[in-house]
Amino acid sequence: MTTTFLSRLFRPGKMGQLTLKNRVIMAPMGVEYADPDGYITQRQVDYYTERAIGGVGMVFVEASSVQPSIGKSFRQIHVDDDRYLPGLTKLSTAIKENGARAAIQLHHAGGAAHRMLTGVAPVAPSAVIRRGFEEPRALTREEIKEIRDCFVKAAVRCRTAGFEALGIHAAHMYLLAQFLSPMWNERSDEYGGSLENRARFLLEIVESIKEGVPELPVVIRLSAQDHGAVEFAGKVGITLDETLKLVQMLEKAGADALDMSNFGYGVESIKGMPIIPGELLHNTEAVKKEVSIPVIAVGSLTPLIAEAALDDGKADFIGIGRGLLADPYLVQKASMGSLEDITPCITCFQCQSEYVFMVPDSKGTRCSVNARTGKESLYPYPLEKASKPKRVLVIGAGPGGMECARVCALRGHEVVLLEKEPAMGGQLRVASLPPHKHRTALLIPYYATQLEKLKVDVRLGTEADQATVDEMRPDVVVVATGLIPNIPPIPGLATAGAHLAVEALEGKCEVGEKVVIIGGGLVGCETAEFLADQGKEITIVEMLPRIGANITPMTRPAVLGRLRKKGVQMLPGATCKEVSRNQVIVTDKAGQTLTLATDTVLMATGGKPNRALYEVLQDKVFEIHLIGDAVEPRRIMDAVHEGFIKGYSI
Repeated sequence: MTTTFLSRLFRPGKMGQLTLKNRVIMAPMGVEYADPDGYITQRQVDYYTERAIGGVGMVFVEASSVQPSIGKSFRQIHVDDDRYLPGLTKLSTAIKENGARAAIQLHHAGGAAHRMLTGVAPVAPSAVIRRGFEEPRALTREEIKEIRDCFVKAAVRCRTAGFEALGIHAAHMYLLAQFLSPMWNERSDEYGGSLENRARFLLEIVESIKEGVPELPVVIRLSAQDHGAVEFAGKVGITLDETLKLVQMLEKAGADALDMSNFGYGVESIKGMPIIPGELLHNTEAVKKEVSIPVIAVGSLTPLIAEAALDDGKADFIGIGRGLLADPYLVQKASMGSLEDITPCITCFQCQSEYVFMVPDSKGTRCSVNARTGKESLYPYPLEKASKPKRVLVIGAGPGGMECARVCALRGHEVVLLEKEPAMGGQLRVASLPPHKHRTALLIPYYATQLEKLKVDVRLGTEADQATVDEMRPDVVVVATGLIPNIPPIPGLATAGAHLAVEALEGKCEVGEKVVIIGGGLVGCETAEFLADQGKEITIVEMLPRIGANITPMTRPAVLGRLRKKGVQMLPGATCKEVSRNQVIVTDKAGQTLTLATDTVLMATGGKPNRALYEVLQDKVFEIHLIGDAVEPRRIMDAVHEGFIKGYSI
């Protein structure tokens, strides 16, 4: 039964001649679950099947390569040969049999292809070098026609495989977006220059596919506008004004729907992936005024924001990507009105980092808040009940402890969760305080709600010791006691009145106008931005050669860019020699001695595992486990995944 306050979201909609049961589409996202040779794997089938079961109207399978010999940018599905038909058919059938329409996106990376995957130089509209990309070779007219034919043949092949709609990836700096963008396209022939010429290649592909497979809806993914002129040698990319003309051309060419994304390094977005839900809706609203075909909105959209966008006429369909990594059953839960049960995406972008940055030996996309992503068959849903219920004591209500308690309770165990602080969350509370990290805080009320519903006995303000454990007589103890600060032996530090960076974030110490932060990792950088926004003069001192070395690669450029913009002085490769109340003496990377005037010194030098209780209990408890930062200080993802796996194993 569908909830009434989301009535528009769950109303059927048409795309071409295809009817979708609701307005939610799983957006195409590369996940690197394909076989290295491009074949569909069972892991992929399981991954997409669960999202279909979860209630979306359409599952859009990820960017699939129409010419992998030169156009492959990650471990992609191949659609360039009939030998891939059995796997493609198996995938489309699984999606349709589980209640969703099956669509697939056709893709060519162009200048964004990786030589390590193809063995050859990438191709692009022009032989221009752009930051972050290899030097490409300019395509000839004959090669352009060959690639057009690759798209058409792939479209026919995907129809044969049972897919009911096709996507064309013309966004995010891949080949077709490169033709559209003056940042890449410096051609002087009929494929360069004016917007009409730059759009010619894409329009020819659309027209040819509609001629070859007229019955299938064709959805075009576009970047409404390109940002990042500084990143691309001062060149200006496609603008929204040009896009509004382009979408009219696409409708005339036969496109059945438009999927409006974005691209660029923005303050509120990372390569076009928004941090603030709904921040891209102004693009879809503008596009909808220019066309009569459906427009799909994307951008960290929650069910309530999506409903409002449909109600206000800003979009016709809603694309959700990362939200379905975090919770495959998002749509099902929303349809029942159980919004509080949806596992929130915290926009950490960990899911994108490994395949975008070609991490060696990547095992594919993972989600920080959902350990089951990509492992659906390993941990079937709903979770199986334990054969023998036990009394489980979890010590520490950080992300790892809360997840472990949740999973143990789901499996039928009697769970007690102890936390010495007066509130749950552990490091999550501090992690959500810096700028642009507000969504991290959503995990705390989510866990609080789930633990309450599962009748977990949560005891706050209760510090565990051996006597506590002896009194409770648990069958299993899980220690998730986190970390303790790591304070380096810097001369003068003990008497300089220094504080921990996290104390500044929490407002637990007074911070002056001139601040030196010792430690330039994630916490140091986030504290610097937090204080710079208050008008403080900030200097970061970091021993490593790079500032923010432990920041997710997807977000690091944006974080450092904001710090520079806000005037934060950064000293990588510097050693702190001495600290006093009004100065910090530093040796910089060139070996020069600097004296930094300051009235506040903050320590962001990391932490070390807090294993004291674990070591006390290790020989006194029949079954004991250690998880999270108490094992080793790492990321939220590591704590959550360890909590899940340990909870599942008990």
